[in-house]
Amino acid sequence: MLDIFTSLFDLIAPPPEPVILLRPEKPETFVRFIKIDQVPPVVVLASYHTPLIHAAITANKFHNYPPAAKLLSALLEKWLSTLPEKETYLIPIPLGSKRARERGYNQVTRVLESATKQEIKVAELLKRVRETAPQTSLNRSERLTNIKGVFALKSQTELKTNARYIICDDVLTTGATLKEARATLVPLLPKGSELLCVALAH
Repeated sequence: MLDIFTSLFDLIAPPPEPVILLRPEKPETFVRFIKIDQVPPVVVLASYHTPLIHAAITANKFHNYPPAAKLLSALLEKWLSTLPEKETYLIPIPLGSKRARERGYNQVTRVLESATKQEIKVAELLKRVRETAPQTSLNRSERLTNIKGVFALKSQTELKTNARYIICDDVLTTGATLKEARATLVPLLPKGSELLCVALAH
């Protein structure tokens, strides 16, 4: 019965192609696409050129499709399970205020909050101190200049000693965004804490 209603609704308001591609997918099987790569200082979890990874990134970012975030969070949880046990905080790359208003949500935060493990904590520690042009619209040298000095600590919250902090983004291109976020946090890290960067796809 549900399939009939879905088909009728699709006829009235056809969903975007990425959403259609993702409908049969389940988080527990989506982890078959995990493909760990190192682009120092960033760990990358999957290839953006894999059609269903591309579809999940697109559906989560541009089509407001929460199941895509669940699929992507499965990749993140799979990788996190390989790390030594340690108090861990996931830090999403923040959107500028203008883009946040236009989109209505941060696609990276949505992935992090879709994780099901109770020990995973999301910490929105960073903020953008100025608006920037989309990185995808710029060449490599422009991206480096565009993102320079754009992040600051969101509050005066003290970072914990001996904790692991992981800065997270959805897609890695030049790596300039994650590197700049890392440079913002490195001077603030207490002794014994750990800072990693991860991108869902590259």
